[in-house]
Amino acid sequence: MIFANITDLVLGLIALAAGIGLILRARRAVSATMLALLALGLVALAVAMGEPTIRWPAKETVRVMVDLSPSTRGAAYRDAKWRDVRLKTLLGNIPHTTTEFESDNSRETHFAPAPGAPIVLFSEGQFDLPKSAPATYIVVDPNLEHVDDAAIASLRIVDDRAVAEVVNHGPARSIRFNGAAAMTVPSGESVQSTTIPSGAVVMTARVEGQDRWPENDALSIRVSSPPHAVRWWIGESPPNDAWTRFAAAQLPNDANAYLDAGMIVLSNVPADALSLDQQRRLSQYVRDLGGTLVILGGEHAFSAGGYARTMLDDLSPLASTPPSPTTHWIVLVDSSGSMATPIGATTRFRAASDAAAQLLLHLPQSDLVSVGGFARGLRWWINGEQVSRVHQSIPPPDATANGPTNLQAALETIATSADRSLPNELLIISDTDAAISDAATLASNLTNARVRVSVLSIGGAGPNNALEQIASLTKGRFIQQPDAVKWPAMMRDLARSASPEYLLRGTMNVTFSGALSFLPPRSANLLNRAWLKNGATGAGQTRIKGETIPAAGEWQVGSGRVIAIATGISASDANAVADRFGQLPSDPRLKVSWDAGSSVNVRVDAQEPNRFLNDLKPTLELISPASGAIDSHTIPQTGPGEYQLSLPTPNESMLATIRNDGRILSRFAVAGHYPREFYPLGNDRAAMRKLAEMSGGEVIEPNDNRAIDFHWPPHKVSLAPWLALIGMLSIAGALGAWRRA
Repeated sequence: MIFANITDLVLGLIALAAGIGLILRARRAVSATMLALLALGLVALAVAMGEPTIRWPAKETVRVMVDLSPSTRGAAYRDAKWRDVRLKTLLGNIPHTTTEFESDNSRETHFAPAPGAPIVLFSEGQFDLPKSAPATYIVVDPNLEHVDDAAIASLRIVDDRAVAEVVNHGPARSIRFNGAAAMTVPSGESVQSTTIPSGAVVMTARVEGQDRWPENDALSIRVSSPPHAVRWWIGESPPNDAWTRFAAAQLPNDANAYLDAGMIVLSNVPADALSLDQQRRLSQYVRDLGGTLVILGGEHAFSAGGYARTMLDDLSPLASTPPSPTTHWIVLVDSSGSMATPIGATTRFRAASDAAAQLLLHLPQSDLVSVGGFARGLRWWINGEQVSRVHQSIPPPDATANGPTNLQAALETIATSADRSLPNELLIISDTDAAISDAATLASNLTNARVRVSVLSIGGAGPNNALEQIASLTKGRFIQQPDAVKWPAMMRDLARSASPEYLLRGTMNVTFSGALSFLPPRSANLLNRAWLKNGATGAGQTRIKGETIPAAGEWQVGSGRVIAIATGISASDANAVADRFGQLPSDPRLKVSWDAGSSVNVRVDAQEPNRFLNDLKPTLELISPASGAIDSHTIPQTGPGEYQLSLPTPNESMLATIRNDGRILSRFAVAGHYPREFYPLGNDRAAMRKLAEMSGGEVIEPNDNRAIDFHWPPHKVSLAPWLALIGMLSIAGALGAWRRA
């Protein structure tokens, strides 16, 4: 018995003492019966004020639940005699009922107890916890503390390999992929892999040997084909209908359009056919989007296409110009008074000088260059410097157009002073209003000095026969173009035709190696002379006069790849290259990471410079290759620019696709997985603790032999009303006895 109100009990006892004192003083005036009744009544009321309560345990019948699912094979509690002994220790004489749930045929364990009496649970805890449960006391099984099992924990496709993570808690076993030769699996955790055979649709990894749980011995995964990507062909006619053809002028300027291109081929396209913005988009496609660019040779590619000092040359693993000087370029600009003729807002002299300055941007950087103006005399603005080191303005600030045109004196000076160790390419831009005598002799002197003369005539008058003769006799060119807008292009055209022979002609045997070793050898009639850059990997070559000349190369540029082949290729070769290297580029703002083991976990990080991308709706689609059914899930936002989703691994092999606004961000294969409870096997102590905490139960260790304290809810009976009634009846009886007396 306990008292709920100690304060009132104390006050009642004080009042009782006072009452008993009064009774003792008046004991001669009243009868003994009256005194006894008064004393009993006062005692009963005093005790009632303390609210006395009687409590005793409300014991119930305990429910014993026994998990017989496949993952509990080998548990000690499966032996009924062992279980009875254990229950006698834990329960004593407490009555109990026993219920077995699940069986060896069950695929998954479900623990969903009804409300009611407390539960003693024999299980390893490998199940999804219920939302609520009565007080549950989980008995840890000693045989499931350490399980002798080997399992394929995960199976993935990585590039062209199947990769299995194996966990072996027993002696060494073996593993086979698709029935191929066995490989040893040591004890502990290991990673085993094999190359995916050509044409394989499904890869299966299986550990061999006996254990109690064959369910986790094998996993299978679908070998996914790459997502469909459009193939772009820029330039000459594409090899077949598998390619989308663009003329160079049609190449998109919108960066988003490139996200659909799995490969872009530039087939014999000159650099000036692509605008600066188009070249920037190609560079971004490779560097930032991870695309694959293939540059093919021809009469208008590499050096012959003016690639030097352009973005195309920066992207290509084959250099369009040699690493050391091969030519001395001499550029003469007419500075005579006739060149002061106005052209719009400028003059002939300024427009011609600008054309010369732009030409330097397209000359091989390792070559030498001299630039000067001629009128009465010859003045060098740049004299024999390497192109890459030229930083002077053209023309110099103090240069003006004035005086007579004395071109003959300038040509004679060059013929006598030219460095004969290199070929000299002389490019003249002039209105050709100049008198030249004895053109044949002058041409002979220039030829002896290894000078070839090419002329851009910009005047409105007819051709200068003497100057045209010199150009012809020195094997150069003479062209006329009065439109100043076209002068820069004409100067580049003259330089291109005056360049060393960068087009190799004749029958050449080309063999491929490295990344292109799958292409067969072939005979080529034309090959662009190119040089393998530092950091690039050779992928093809030919031999001419004992010299090995690069014919192909490849390298990584940013997150993408560039392949350069210095000749044309066939339709079958183009398709083979696309099949091997074509892939969908990715949006650099959206980074996708995923892991598919016992669950499928996907994360998308969305960010651009200085800003998180919020409120996107990325989705994960799980596609059944067997039925074609699609299970689509929105990937919820979990933070600034962060989207995450975790799903149970499906039972069958699936193809997973992550999209945003309908565009594919990533695609991967997911192995069909056995139920989670089969890996890892054994006692799941974390789940046991969580179940005990949420239900108010306890985890019973194997060496704990104490009787379980079920913390039964007590039965309670308050004595206060009964004592108060006794007290009042006793006092009433005393008063009745007093009246009768």
